[in-house]
This record gives sequence, structure tokens and C-alpha cells, in this order.
Amino acid sequence: MAEMILPGTYIEVRPEGLIVPSRVSVGTVGVVGTASKGPVSNPE
Repeated sequence: MAEMILPGTYIEVRPEGLIVPSRVSVGTVGVVGTASKGPVSNPE
């Protein structure tokens, strides 16, 4: 059933359109953390 959201404008939401399986693309990855051992202030 379509609902009127504004005068003259109707919208219909179907359940199958809400969740669509798709792949997720990741272009940049960042890692932040601590270490118990290792060189200090020695970027490589």
C-alpha cells in the first residue's frame, strides 16, 4: 500500500527492498594498537 508523504507524492516500501545482500569493498585499512615489546621511535 502506497503512503502519501507530501501532497501528490506517494511512496511504497517493499520488504524485499530493505535488505539486499552485497559485497563490501574496503580500500584503506588502518591499525592502531599497543605492543609489549619492540623498538621505540624507530619507524620503518
